[in-house]
Amino acid sequence: MADLAKVMDGDDMRLLPIAGRSPVQNVTDLLYLKGIDAAILPVDVLDYVEAHRIHGAVTQRVSYITKLYSDDVHLLARREIADAAALSGRKVDLGPEHSASSVTGEALLKALKLDVEATHNEFWDALSKLKAGEIDAMVYVAPRPAEGLSALSAGDGVKLLPVELKGDVSERYPPSLLTAADYPGLIGQDSEVATVSVS
Repeated sequence: MADLAKVMDGDDMRLLPIAGRSPVQNVTDLLYLKGIDAAILPVDVLDYVEAHRIHGAVTQRVSYITKLYSDDVHLLARREIADAAALSGRKVDLGPEHSASSVTGEALLKALKLDVEATHNEFWDALSKLKAGEIDAMVYVAPRPAEGLSALSAGDGVKLLPVELKGDVSERYPPSLLTAADYPGLIGQDSEVATVSVS
């Protein structure tokens, strides 16, 4: 946001960046907080807000300007879990409620037709619970390499699971790849893990 302020701030426009608490809070601020005229939002948050009836028909009240960047979905699971399909009926942490990980995680689980027991912890708490076996997996949406994941190794008892989507939903969440360069302790040399991204 500070980079945008440097580029756009001038005599005819004043850009004052404000750190948001969550994507859903950013939508609320955009709609109701005086002086907030634009917000940086994940592509899937408006549908989430409407589906959860948080602010009504919000997509009719805001305008899309441009794509800025994409974050990657990290699906981290216990080593014994073979693939995403094996998460059905298990405990999966989606991050704090209304966070980017929670918004996207809920949409992806629905797209993958996975019925899980969702929990909502802060990143470090979820990671600790995953390593201790208290939960089976966690969804974390962040640019790669994600802080906190790059230091993990196979000895932590966790691995990255592939996330692959088909059909219309794959247009919203385009494919991406996590590599050994991103996570040398979790991905073997010359290997990669398919995932999706969120703009």
